[in-house]
Amino acid sequence: PQELREELGLDKNDVRLWVEKINEIIKLDRSYELGEKCWKVTHKYNLYTHMDKLIGILKGLV
Repeated sequence: PQELREELGLDKNDVRLWVEKINEIIKLDRSYELGEKCWKVTHKYNLYTHMDKLIGILKGLV
């Protein structure tokens, strides 16, 4: 999600930068902290996605 890319300062299409950032995270042992942030962002993103789908289904029933 965009919020996580912004947190890490990454362009979604720059694969080289993603690989460099992942290596940096591993070297600096930031994986736990980042994993927690990833979980929070992903959880929020998934919640919004499912709510949007539910709203669409409910609107279709009305």
